[in-house]
Amino acid sequence: MRILIFALMLGLSVHAWAADFYFTKNNLWFDPTDKETVTAVLDLKGIEHATVQMLLSYYLPPPIFQRIQIEIAEQYGQPFVRATFSNMSHADLVRVSEMLPQFVQPRFGGTTMSPEIPLALRVENLKGHDDFVAAVTGLPLKTIKDIDKAAIKAEKTGKTLVVRYFLDDRKKDDPQDYKELRTANGDAVVTVIPANTYGQMPLSVPGKSVVFHSRSFHGMTILGSLNPGLANSQIAQALTANKYVEALFWNQYAPEALPETHLLANMNLNLANPLILVQQLNQMYPEGWVMKGVNESSSNFSIITDQTKLVEEIEAYSHSDFEQFKAKTYQEMAGYDEDNIYETLQEHKNYFGWRASLYLKNPTRVIIQRKVAIKREFRVEVIGGKVLVKGTIDRHNWLLEAQGKPFEVSSPEEFKKVEEFAQSIIDKLPKWLRETNFAFDIALLKNGKCIAIESNAGSESGFLTNQDTSVVALNNLLRQYPEMKTRHQIYAAGVSNEDQMRYLSERFKIWGIDVNVHYPQYGFTNSGLTSEFKPVEVPAKFVLRSAVVRCEAVF
Repeated sequence: MRILIFALMLGLSVHAWAADFYFTKNNLWFDPTDKETVTAVLDLKGIEHATVQMLLSYYLPPPIFQRIQIEIAEQYGQPFVRATFSNMSHADLVRVSEMLPQFVQPRFGGTTMSPEIPLALRVENLKGHDDFVAAVTGLPLKTIKDIDKAAIKAEKTGKTLVVRYFLDDRKKDDPQDYKELRTANGDAVVTVIPANTYGQMPLSVPGKSVVFHSRSFHGMTILGSLNPGLANSQIAQALTANKYVEALFWNQYAPEALPETHLLANMNLNLANPLILVQQLNQMYPEGWVMKGVNESSSNFSIITDQTKLVEEIEAYSHSDFEQFKAKTYQEMAGYDEDNIYETLQEHKNYFGWRASLYLKNPTRVIIQRKVAIKREFRVEVIGGKVLVKGTIDRHNWLLEAQGKPFEVSSPEEFKKVEEFAQSIIDKLPKWLRETNFAFDIALLKNGKCIAIESNAGSESGFLTNQDTSVVALNNLLRQYPEMKTRHQIYAAGVSNEDQMRYLSERFKIWGIDVNVHYPQYGFTNSGLTSEFKPVEVPAKFVLRSAVVRCEAVF
């Protein structure tokens, strides 16, 4: 069983992305000489209201205890105790953090808490501490100031404050495009967040705010009062990270949604001889087949099919300079999102040979799908259980345009047809699973029927950031999101990380999924998925002390 050890710090209560962090003591804060006071919130689960009050009054001096409001709150239908501390100085917060371990000790009649329950002091108003907030969140300093101004304006006008972001390689890749796409976002606050890292604690955007996350782990960077991109984020990450599991998921709820899909390792084929393998696949799928990596993304037109000369491609790759090209690409694009890196790798003529060689060496990481006769392909976004109105686009037109090739815009009738098909798939899910976001690649077939090529669970759809049509449609939805949620016109919250992980554990047992084999890049705990991504490094001037806590993986 894997043991995970994490650095602790002051800063996070029970949020949608708290999968691999448990905070019980203070080790991050701003300058002790800072005289600005703040409000802090302590959320405690598994302990009674009266016990919290008793412990706080026993361990804290009266001047601090008198500034505490203790109440019962609720998250995902489960009650917990919330203690709000007002007008707290730096010294006060250190004093509170030092007494937090007392909540896991058996005191006052044997009351105890599991050490896996997050004990966190979340600071609410950090106005005037912009440097510190930028350091621990990883957000640009300008963004923090922009959000502050926008929050004041939103409070006066009663409008919803929307916060969107690009992954930081957008600026590196095409600054002019970034500037143009900011215009499409209108009055939304738009920032840039690194693609492969996240904050040590999130900035909580005040007021009626909606933050749309492109990456679930960026819930550790910024949070709004509503965060639709984080709904069921652990399940979404598990589906996105393995196309075979994605196929099993849809086969359970909507069996006809995706083409027939098998894991290459389970097909009893001759992987040692590519020539015989191709013959076997051609016999099994006379109408054609497609070969994909289970966690492959941004493949565009670069997909291995029955039309690929597999033997020749592998042979050509073995004598090529592809490995040197790959090493140079990763070096030059360090810090870029992996999708951008793979788009660059696809420019090399021996990309297919490299891909095919990897597939045959790692058959548990490869799927074979039955090929379908595609007329046109669309990207259909689904947010909160509903197709994003006016957000659907032709899947490959942007690429054809970039390559200077001709393309056609689909008819309104075709858009409507694929949107209705996507909605029909979503409607087959249990209500709580409909809250998960999806970015369907829907194919309109030559026979007039529709099929989903991929569902792309979660909010990682680049079109929601990079295509004007989708940007405008999503921002219009997000501005209305609080009211739609209140009127129950949209699903919004999802279930807790713990419930999601229990669901995955149960499904994996039924589906025969071994996380050590099928998810080598992830760790699975009872509270979420962990990966190789690391939080931002905080300058030493903000670090006071550190500690560790242990939790055990549940798979």
